[in-house]
Amino acid sequence: MKKYLYILILTLGICACNKQENQNESAIVEVNGEVLLKSELESAIPKNTDKNDSTRIAKEYIESWISHQLLLQKARLNVKNDDEIQALVNSYHEQLLIENYLRLLVERKAEIKPTEQQIESFYNKNKAHYILPENLIKGIFVVLPLDASNKDMLMQLIQKEEVDKPTIEAYCLQNAAKVDFFTEKWTAFRLIEQHLPVLSKTEEQLLKNKTLYETKDSLFQYILKIDEYKLQGDTAPLNYVHKELEEYLLNSNKVTYLQRLKKDLYNEAKRKGNIQYN
Repeated sequence: MKKYLYILILTLGICACNKQENQNESAIVEVNGEVLLKSELESAIPKNTDKNDSTRIAKEYIESWISHQLLLQKARLNVKNDDEIQALVNSYHEQLLIENYLRLLVERKAEIKPTEQQIESFYNKNKAHYILPENLIKGIFVVLPLDASNKDMLMQLIQKEEVDKPTIEAYCLQNAAKVDFFTEKWTAFRLIEQHLPVLSKTEEQLLKNKTLYETKDSLFQYILKIDEYKLQGDTAPLNYVHKELEEYLLNSNKVTYLQRLKKDLYNEAKRKGNIQYN
């Protein structure tokens, strides 16, 4: 059977060459009266698939289709609650229609997306609920091989009040094993600490007492410039929880909008006399 299918598929040359337009519909295989058409098989194979892959995909699709038909036909003969299943299918179909309609409405309703002003206002009213579970920092982190050249120049660049990022990046491209700039973005200290040798102090002690932290091991020198820090238990900065707040407000606005929509639809139908109780 498999050998026959393989030869049949090769003969069809599916997706391996240009298909002729307006070609008559032809059947590939039949199982107890159910037919798999050539067009169905072709649509299951991605465009621009090479001959070997299209042959393999087609063969697998045909065998899967045959197995599906055999099981389906047996199920139709032996399952007696077909009306219940059809009712579930109809209910699911209706729910899918409603969900897709509501999704389209929401996507088209631009005012559902919260503005920056709304996000900031919500944050200011609720920031007591947004407490940091870990320490955060802003700064620069560089890992240098011990034999890297011009280290003094790099240290001078890093310690400047206004950081010359392009120059530091150019230096690190030639000399550093790793460089991270997070001067504008709060970053969890643990993400930096995992690249450091064992700390001699606690995170809190290091952050409170250092603006520039240096250490080394047998291979590398580690340089961490700390511009700002927030400790575990502090109020989370707005830009750190911004995405979380935006998603929360978006979902809240969606719920409010959909509730109002359902109420408006009901009131309009009632006003027009489209709702009649028998």
